Amino acid sequence: DTTRSDTLYGSDYEFPLAPNTGEWAKDALLFEDAESTAGWTIPSMAAMLTGVHNATFDASAGRLPLWGTTLAEYLRDQGYETRAVVDNVILEPRNGFAQGFESFDQRSAFRFAFTFPAFRLWPIEVHEWLRGAVYSAYDGSTDVTDQAIRRLQHAQERPLLLYVHYMDPHAPYYQHSDQADVSGESVNYNRFRDYLREGVDKPPNPSQLSWLRGRYEQEVRHWDRDFGRLLAAWRKKFGEEGLIVLTSDHGEEFLDHGRLGHGMTVQREMVHVPLLIDGPECERTGRVGQLVSTLDLTPTVVHWATGRTIPQPLEGPKVQGISLRPWLCDGEAPPSRPAFARHSRHGRRVFRFR
Repeated sequence: DTTRSDTLYGSDYEFPLAPNTGEWAKDALLFEDAESTAGWTIPSMAAMLTGVHNATFDASAGRLPLWGTTLAEYLRDQGYETRAVVDNVILEPRNGFAQGFESFDQRSAFRFAFTFPAFRLWPIEVHEWLRGAVYSAYDGSTDVTDQAIRRLQHAQERPLLLYVHYMDPHAPYYQHSDQADVSGESVNYNRFRDYLREGVDKPPNPSQLSWLRGRYEQEVRHWDRDFGRLLAAWRKKFGEEGLIVLTSDHGEEFLDHGRLGHGMTVQREMVHVPLLIDGPECERTGRVGQLVSTLDLTPTVVHWATGRTIPQPLEGPKVQGISLRPWLCDGEAPPSRPAFARHSRHGRRVFRFR
């Protein structure tokens, strides 16, 4: 969640904050120019998990409609065991995101609690103390990885779809005990984010911005250690078999266009997301410069996993995403299509077209 492509990859694609991811990426396809379809979670994930653009069913309303067939439903119907471990409280069953999953482990919502007005009055030191003092306060990548590994270890004889949704590095950018704190002046992220969202010209000063960005990057470092554990557990269980996809729902802004956080725009820093695909049946690896959209992930994964393309529904909206596998692995010409992003939030309707 909330991972900028340039932060994860680094300017030279050396993964300076994520060595485990970088080592795995050597045998994967790395997409230099992947864009999501929205600047916040629900519309972006709704499109990613269905292949139907969020503008078609207006997922900005806060849900994935029941008529939208999900990746989990497609693969369940092909005999897959379908499991999800999700550390984002708004991607929940009542919003439609559990469709097709045999189990849907929902983790803590405490990270979001600090966005509520009462919490914003408390200094950052109180937030940090609560996170450690309250048992149910924070799950994060370590707990999510532990649960995902348990799902791997108890996988059945059927092929497995495992969807793991990490919240790190989503705000409020926690300090982790395995790392020294970053330099700069500490600041209440939510307070400054809301100033800028409401048009109040009160940006953080350079020292405060450096502290926020440093904390964000530190969360990526922390997550990478746990992602390395998940990769190791997958290899132990399945060897080199299986398709592994790593991506993000959207990016994050650090005054790139005068704001903090996400959900307000669909500027480049908001939609340029990392995308890596590792499939053993495809010999191609390395960097891919072609513009692609996360709208294509469900058709691509279904095609890769089952050998079948997604059938178009007889009624209702069509699946607009396409399978990228014929281009990536079978020598066909790359798709030449525009990328489109759109969402409505905070009284704004925003569009992006490339």
